[in-house]
Amino acid sequence: MTSIALVCGLAIHRAVQQVAPGLDSAVKWPNDVWLEGRKLAGVLCEMRCEADRVHQLVVGMGINVNLRPPQMPAALAQSATSLALAAGRDFSRAELLAALLNALEPLYERWANEGLRPFVEELEACSPLTGRTVAVNWGDERLVGTVTGLAPSGALVLETAPGVRREIIAGDVHLEL
Repeated sequence: MTSIALVCGLAIHRAVQQVAPGLDSAVKWPNDVWLEGRKLAGVLCEMRCEADRVHQLVVGMGINVNLRPPQMPAALAQSATSLALAAGRDFSRAELLAALLNALEPLYERWANEGLRPFVEELEACSPLTGRTVAVNWGDERLVGTVTGLAPSGALVLETAPGVRREIIAGDVHLEL
């Protein structure tokens, strides 16, 4: 499911670039979109499957469009943003939705046929994590290392020591300062 969340994040990123050119959006592994260093959007996936077959996949995408400080919970004020906050103006949700759907359809078709591989380079280029030191909470384990990229599966590639790479398939990722 990591790979479809990344594809949806890429669609959000492209839609934001279309409706708000000049704003610095990024796809943060595994399921967020950042705008100027703060969370703009999230992607959640639910799947019903067997070992060899997917029966249903439901994807939800939440984007903060015209959210203003009075509407934002205090706990999120430092970590979240909206298009309106970043740009200083309101946006048409219909225009953003149209841009998102137009970006998503060809991405989804290609992903369904070819997997994540065709998008890895673009995802790495628009990731706020590539080349950065991060901490990953993965179950009971905490890993610290440098993000070297994405695997074609959608796993985050983390170098935890010189020459030692781990592919992380799930977890909470935080930038280490």
